[in-house]
Amino acid sequence: MTAPQGLHQALSMLIFGPSKVGKSLTGASTPPPRVILDVESAARFLPLKAITWESNNPPPAAPKVKNGEPEWDTAVVPVRAWQDAVRVLDWLKQGEHPFVSATVDSISELQYRYIESVTGRDQMKIQDWGSALREVGGFVRDLRDLTMHPTKPLSAVVITAMAKPDAQTGQMKPYLQGQLGTQIPYLPDVTAYLHVEPGEGGVETRYLETRRNSLWEAGERVGGRIPATLALPQVTGTTLEEIRAKNTTFSKIIKMVYAGMGIAEPAVTAPTAPAAAGDQAVSTDAAATTNTQEN
Repeated sequence: MTAPQGLHQALSMLIFGPSKVGKSLTGASTPPPRVILDVESAARFLPLKAITWESNNPPPAAPKVKNGEPEWDTAVVPVRAWQDAVRVLDWLKQGEHPFVSATVDSISELQYRYIESVTGRDQMKIQDWGSALREVGGFVRDLRDLTMHPTKPLSAVVITAMAKPDAQTGQMKPYLQGQLGTQIPYLPDVTAYLHVEPGEGGVETRYLETRRNSLWEAGERVGGRIPATLALPQVTGTTLEEIRAKNTTFSKIIKMVYAGMGIAEPAVTAPTAPAAAGDQAVSTDAAATTNTQEN
């Protein structure tokens, strides 16, 4: 198959599900270097080689290699307020950053941050909900569209969300207030429901559901290249290094989607800063190791 010129491998996904089933873990399994907008304060429990990026500062320079390993694979942004997320998005739009992928964990909490920026802890007025749909929905679209950035396209955009049953049908849907809950499943390439089921010997298995049915909302526009039900691998080990090496779920999904399509990975760009003496700068496709961790 001959791929159209100018296309590159990229995938956006909304992952929603009950609490503590591994949404944060899956969101941290994208190709590094990655940025995680940590709205739920969950990144501290993930098997990351992380640095902190405060959004009022420019993005960090590309990681350097020491002893054959990158100094870091993830820049964690503490999102304490709506404007923290907006500033990160503005930096990413400029294209002057080292990241290959971006994760928001979670959009449900981020919507709360937006509401607090408008009304504090008071109740939203009717007219405020239209602004919430435009602002938070626009944020999701702009983040997704970074996979089409003209100079620095991302390979992966992951957005996690809480889940709640529909009041009338009982179908599990993303937990968002107002019309955003109805709109958001349409925006990414894949909307997937994540749940955990017990297995043999009491070992739990995580399942990613990518097709809609009466039990959950889901869907994909990748031509069926992802199975309807995808059993995710166990991410365990005795050391963080071992766990990180197994944490490759989303990177493998990208390869699954693009296998045989002849579409290249995003072009490598130069590091944002020169390496110090004795160090080697890591190009932004340095995804020899990939991560996954749960929360």
